[in-house]
Amino acid sequence: MKRPKVLIVDDDGNSAETHALMIERLLSGVQIDLACDGLTALRHLGEHGPYDLIISDVSMSPMDGTELMSRIRGLPDEACRRARALALTAFTSEDDRLRILKSGFDEYLGKPITIDDLVEPLSRLIPEYFRPPRHS
Repeated sequence: MKRPKVLIVDDDGNSAETHALMIERLLSGVQIDLACDGLTALRHLGEHGPYDLIISDVSMSPMDGTELMSRIRGLPDEACRRARALALTAFTSEDDRLRILKSGFDEYLGKPITIDDLVEPLSRLIPEYFRPPRHS
């Protein structure tokens, strides 16, 4: 079975590492790459893509998550363009949700998140790799 490839994009390194640990518990044999901003994420796509899933913070600079996702959806490489995408954000109003989804994200979660918050979106976005968490 193919290993899932996930790109986590967050300008807060601690958050990115925490999210990576949660993803490792939920996706079988996952390979995770980390990017600190949208520009670095685009570079990763060019060098290491395509990814099965992109998990991105929305509020980053110099390129925020919505601009990143709009650019990804416009890439010439169809496999990169079709990656499933989950937004993580502190912006939780209905207008924010619509703006984020319109930019090309498939799912949206308000921060802070727990492993349990990731269960439903990951089971929908990449069900072929998802495994339910084992609680101690």
